[in-house]
Amino acid sequence: MTEKNEASSLRRKLVPSGDAKKVTGFTHSAFKRLFTSVRSEREESFNEARERLGWTEDDIAGFLEYRKKETTIYALLTAVAFLFACGAPYSENPWSHLVTSLAVMLMIGTRWLVAHFRLTQVRHRALLSFAEYLGVLFPFLSESVKEISEGLSEKKVVDTSKRADESAKIVDLNKNHSNH
Repeated sequence: MTEKNEASSLRRKLVPSGDAKKVTGFTHSAFKRLFTSVRSEREESFNEARERLGWTEDDIAGFLEYRKKETTIYALLTAVAFLFACGAPYSENPWSHLVTSLAVMLMIGTRWLVAHFRLTQVRHRALLSFAEYLGVLFPFLSESVKEISEGLSEKKVVDTSKRADESAKIVDLNKNHSNH
């Protein structure tokens, strides 16, 4: 009779190895971290962060200059990508041209947003939340942003108490049917 091989080549292709399972677990945890918000347990002020990092006023001034240049470059590149997107109707493949230009514009615009967010934090000497940053970026929306953030925190408290009230009102259907 024939001996069974340790594992046939087809079986090796179909059954994930230990390394593949490890990579899958790593990828799953990376996606999980990406879509869940985990707040740092450490709350610190700008000055505390500056002391922790060992930054001097000269370091901060250099950082400000670097971020100003960086945001300017990203803004210009975003504008160029927008101009390319505007030229889409005149290309051979307008839809492909438009989608590619918009994707590039979105990627560069995202980098601008991150750089400008950091620049604003250093300018204001405060570690701002993103909602606070939007209030600084769009001053006419600052009151709306405050109301929304306050409403969200109130909503969490109300939702928790509302769930508790609703769970107390749950009717046991078996109990109601046994009385008849």
